[in-house]
Amino acid sequence: MNWFDKLSASWVEANPNEDYSVLPPLVRLSRLSLLMESFQKEVCQPHDLQPTDYNVLAALRRSGEPFRLSPSELYGVLERSSGGMTKMLGRLQKQGLIRRVPDPDDGRSKLVQLTKKGQTVEHQVFSTYLEVSRQLLGDLEASELDEINQSLEKLMSSFESYFYRFSSP
Repeated sequence: MNWFDKLSASWVEANPNEDYSVLPPLVRLSRLSLLMESFQKEVCQPHDLQPTDYNVLAALRRSGEPFRLSPSELYGVLERSSGGMTKMLGRLQKQGLIRRVPDPDDGRSKLVQLTKKGQTVEHQVFSTYLEVSRQLLGDLEASELDEINQSLEKLMSSFESYFYRFSSP
């Protein structure tokens, strides 16, 4: 009996009259979340990055040439606090992966720009992530991946609807 079967049996034993059918996907999702966090750390670690650091580099890369955004745009994209973002940006700047440049539209502000070194590191991390992801999910057929993706999309929509139910569109 695996850990999940033991957990399920203990729920039923504790209260046999309760319907626990909603819990298995959430417990599995919780476990996957922990494993995913470890996976991301493993991919980023050789580059002396945390996954959140990489997310900054990736957001800048996805912004297109010249690979720069305002700090507030980064807060919005990454849903991070300004204090946490300031610490991340400081780390990345010390590593030479980003630089702060004057905002041509507002002389009082600075933009965050990906350096050439930052572009190289972002590309290396992303390539590794893709390679390891292919190894991890390589035994699944395209139709299985599509089915998993559709199910996860529905689950994510349920979570987003629940957590963003009071925010305006």
